[in-house]
Amino acid sequence: MDSKAHLRDVKLKDIYTPLFKRLHICAVNHFYAAGKANSIVDGLSAEDLASEVLTEFLQNKYKSWDENKGALEVYLMGILRNKWVDHLRRQTRTPCSIDDEKASHEITEGPEYKWEPEKKIYLRDIIDHARAVDPEFVAAAENLEEGHDSNKQLAKALYTTPSKIFNRKKKLKRQVAQRISHQKKKSRGRMGQW
Repeated sequence: MDSKAHLRDVKLKDIYTPLFKRLHICAVNHFYAAGKANSIVDGLSAEDLASEVLTEFLQNKYKSWDENKGALEVYLMGILRNKWVDHLRRQTRTPCSIDDEKASHEITEGPEYKWEPEKKIYLRDIIDHARAVDPEFVAAAENLEEGHDSNKQLAKALYTTPSKIFNRKKKLKRQVAQRISHQKKKSRGRMGQW
């Protein structure tokens, strides 16, 4: 007699009640271990988690269990643990109101931001550097129409291909970054002379 035929012969309450109790205790242990005792994680309590696993098993969603491989409780506890980890991960990505006291989210302080105006590079400075490196390209870019196909528009304006425009953009970015870096080094050198 296979394990599934054996399950059909036994009354449902004789299996369900002891299994549910074991799974519920296992789920409560997972909640305590994570420091979330008596709370809701991803919309589930420990009882809900145990019910979810057992209900899905009874609906034949877990067809891989075999009596020869081990006890049913151990198999379902493994599934419960995996579901617990999934729900715990999902909880960290679930948006909820900060004012909601029932939500089990923690607000952590971010790193303190220090405003350093001397390190800020303004957009106009970047454009000026780009204009000094490749004035034709910048002039064409300033005349672009609204749209998502900027490489095609630039290619048409400069009589070249979109792939060459892509490479030209990369080269321009690299050259502008080098110019800005060089300018910073020069300005630091002058400050050291004073």
